Amino acid sequence: DVREMTRTLRHQPCTLYRGLSASLVGAAPLSLVYMPTYELCTHTLKSIPASSGGIRLPVSQLASVATGIICAGVRVPMSVIKSRVQTGISRTPLEAMASALHSHGIRGLYVGLKATCILDVSCAVVQFTALEQFRTLGTAMNGGWALNTTQDAAVGFVTGAVTATVTEPLDVIRTRIQTQRQLPTVAGGG
Repeated sequence: DVREMTRTLRHQPCTLYRGLSASLVGAAPLSLVYMPTYELCTHTLKSIPASSGGIRLPVSQLASVATGIICAGVRVPMSVIKSRVQTGISRTPLEAMASALHSHGIRGLYVGLKATCILDVSCAVVQFTALEQFRTLGTAMNGGWALNTTQDAAVGFVTGAVTATVTEPLDVIRTRIQTQRQLPTVAGGG
């Protein structure tokens, strides 16, 4: 009910920040993996010569797939912890981690891994494909000159907006998978 949510937010605005600490802790390892993985994969794939027919690999897309899969291994545990705190299943990130490990072992931290891989791969493919296309378009519109900081920021903004719009439904599905599988364990004790 919207009135109930409004009343809760008015009297307990901190509820909007549930899971923030888990997000902040998870941001560092994910950041250390995300772009370096994409850049390494891109560099490696670009070094592969074109086939005899002149066909080149879809470098950005293949690097995006690898980046999405590798990053899912880092992101899923943080996402599981954050989801448990955001939905009130656990009070703190530490409690969420302990509960997931206690009830399902290490697998408890990887609930929704397949859905997250699909989300991460989709995000990466959309993001990096859009980024490359918008950069190319921006450079062409700029008379062939490199983009300045403002133009590059605009490309980043549009890329982020497109990526979020296309992949948000997958994020909702992933979050529901991660939390629905955990609710019976918390509520029913088994």
